[in-house]
Amino acid sequence: MAKDFSVVVLLSGRGSNFESLAEQAEHFSITKVISNKVKALGLRKASSLGIPIDAFSQKELGSVLAQKEAIYSSALESSPDLIVLAGYMQILEPDFVTKNFGKVINIHPSLLPKYPGLDTHKRAIDNGDTLHGCSVHFVDVEVDTGPVIAQATCAIEPGDTPDSLSQKLLTFEHKLYPWCVNQIAAGEISLGLDRKVSYSPASRQSAKENGFLVSLDVA
Repeated sequence: MAKDFSVVVLLSGRGSNFESLAEQAEHFSITKVISNKVKALGLRKASSLGIPIDAFSQKELGSVLAQKEAIYSSALESSPDLIVLAGYMQILEPDFVTKNFGKVINIHPSLLPKYPGLDTHKRAIDNGDTLHGCSVHFVDVEVDTGPVIAQATCAIEPGDTPDSLSQKLLTFEHKLYPWCVNQIAAGEISLGLDRKVSYSPASRQSAKENGFLVSLDVA
């Protein structure tokens, strides 16, 4: 399939999830990488891959709002099919999210709806959980409450720390996120007007083969 499904990636740090997306892109092309941190390592990686980059400094633009407006303008400039948050550590403005609902996705390091927000690994360990994981979801105006697309799970073992659990989970994130974007780009996963995520039979089978969890709603 031609990679005519365009994806813009927003990141703030080293960009490991961005790298996994770039390496496993089958049905989409990353057309731009944008950061709110001008020295983000992910920008360097994108540039080395020949992907256009943009970065906007809050200091230079004078305010967080001005910075956000510049980022949003850059992200929407080419009318991408999907905007993917990959370690993007800045809360999106409600107006931007509302206008683009269904076109922005994020990956969160917990089995949503458990542990929205920060410190998910510590919270899971402190709560005595034996199972942890990550969730890819559509972004809405609340924090980590949008419709979940798919999840991957990993065991919490005795002796795990927040750092060790974070590193363990990255392996699962790096498989789940590209899978979700590829499935959306191929038209196998979609979001309905009722905010329910639908899956083709092929997508459900692929999720099962990869060990991912998807909604039980009938496609």
